[in-house]
Amino acid sequence: RITFPALALGSQLVGYVGIADVFTRRDVRDSGQLEVEIAGKVVASARAGVDDGWVRFAAPTTPGTSDVTIVVRSRAPGRLVCFAAEARQ
Repeated sequence: RITFPALALGSQLVGYVGIADVFTRRDVRDSGQLEVEIAGKVVASARAGVDDGWVRFAAPTTPGTSDVTIVVRSRAPGRLVCFAAEARQ
């Protein structure tokens, strides 16, 4: 769980999630789940499997500032999940 406080938002938050490290993808096959929370409400989610590459997620947002929290889960202990996101006008 990572919270970005008072993040400047536009009309959309767009991002991608994927599983890191070719070796852990080969040895550990569990997927990763990402959820995006804005002001405490889940607005987007995406599941990334080991063979999926980058998986897109998007959520409409209201322009202004808000706390944005990224929550990542996996059944595999130590699963490395990467993400990138940007606020778009």
